[in-house]
Parts: sequence; C-alpha cells; structure tokens
Amino acid sequence: MPKVLPQKIKSTAYQLYMQGLPINEVYEELVKKYPKVKVRKKIPDDKRDLIKEYCESKAFDYNPHFLTIVAMVLYTGCRGLEMYGLRWTEPRTEEEKLKCSGWLEQGWENLNEKTHIFLWDPKNRKEFRPYIRKPLKQLLNRLRKKLYNDPKVSWCLKSDYIFPKTRWSANYPEEHIDSNALAYPLRDLNEKFGLTYETESGRLKNLFTMKIGRKTFVSQVAKEQGVEIASRAVNHSDTKVTRDHYIVPEQKDLEFELEENRSNVSNIEQHRIEKLIKVK
Repeated sequence: MPKVLPQKIKSTAYQLYMQGLPINEVYEELVKKYPKVKVRKKIPDDKRDLIKEYCESKAFDYNPHFLTIVAMVLYTGCRGLEMYGLRWTEPRTEEEKLKCSGWLEQGWENLNEKTHIFLWDPKNRKEFRPYIRKPLKQLLNRLRKKLYNDPKVSWCLKSDYIFPKTRWSANYPEEHIDSNALAYPLRDLNEKFGLTYETESGRLKNLFTMKIGRKTFVSQVAKEQGVEIASRAVNHSDTKVTRDHYIVPEQKDLEFELEENRSNVSNIEQHRIEKLIKVK
C-alpha cells in the first residue's frame, strides 16, 4: 500500500489484503471506512493581511526563504509540493525537469511585465501557470538580491532551486526543501499571530499551514472576483471542487434578480416607422 497513508489506515488495508481481499476491493473498503474529509477553513482576513505585511517587513532579512514561500502561497494559492521544487529558470534536461515541480517563466523579475510560474505536473496532471502578483515578484527579487549580498545564504547561488535544502548546519544546493523544513518556523509564525489552537486531545496545532494558506487565497479571490475566477486561479477542474472544499460565497448569494431597466420597445418601433415615413 502507498506509504503516504496514515498508520491506522495502512494497518487496516494490510489486514484486509492478508485476508485475501483483492487490492481494488481493499481500496473500496477504505473509501467506505475512511471517507474524504472536506475541510473548509481559512485564516481571518486581518491575520492574512498582517502575515503579508510581516513577510514584506524587516523580518524578511532574517528568514527570507521561509517568508517568501509563505507569501507565495497567499499570493498564488499554490500547493506546498508545487512550491518546494520550484526552480529559478527552466530546466535544461529532462532529468532536471523530473526533479522539479516547475519554474519561473522568463522575465519574471520585470515588475512591469505580467509573468507566471510554470507548473509542469500539478495534482490534476494539467500544466498550469499561476500568475506572479507584484508583491510576490518584489519579494522574489529581494530574495535573489540577498543571495548575492549576504554571505550566510550565498551558498544558495549554487542551487537551481528557489528553496534549496538545508539540514541544521549542512547545505544541499542540489536538493529542494520539503514540508519538514517548515515545521519549526511555521509553529513560530502561528504563535506570533495567535493562530495556534488546542485539539480535544490537548495537542497544540497550527491553524496556518501551506494547505490553509491555499484555502485562504481561494476564499479571498472568490470574495473579490467570484467563485469561477477563484476556481480557475488554482487550476480546479470545476467550481464544485471549490465550493466543497473552500470557504466561498454561498449559492444563495447568487440568487438575485436583475434590475428591470428595459427600454420601451413599442416606442422605439413607432419611432422607427415614423422615421421611414418621413424618408419616403
């Protein structure tokens, strides 16, 4: 069974499989027993705006890679796995391509040009080009400049990845980060903005994660631009996915009548006839 399954589900699947149940029926049983949970959450709007300001503040100089990726999820709605493996430039070989999730399209650094991230193999297997909004573009430029000016992070210049991997005091420029690298800074960020909460079992959890950052972005776009645009902005297959899993305007909000501003059709027609008579 896939290693990404939680231990409880893996144990159940193994037991079913050892009992002689065909693998396709094992999956069917798992779907029945562990239905997909639709989590419709987001962080409050004021907290979202405060975090954006924080990412763009002086704090950026002390944790540039982490704050760039936080800003990226709030400005693009990209998934964590889509961001971790991003490159500065398009890969030169197929081997390099297979190791990354995507790259910044040429000219991304120009603030006056509309540029995009290119994701070559996202979750739905359809190529996608998230738009790089100006505040994010400014942070990416700021990060790139810092790599040249700060000896502490200059090793990142050896990497093709925007977010190269580091473990404690060891650097791995040929690899990119993963979710484990964000555990401690995410906890600090949540505590700083009062976004930790206690579960029923007494454990502290983060409200803001990369997943909730994506949901926050979708909710903001849906509120400002409509659900259809929000759905397209994150490459959803249809708006049903957006409505089922994200906090967006309810369907009833769209149930309104258009204003009755009809022209007086009969007067217009009469005027046309009178005009024709005069011409004759």
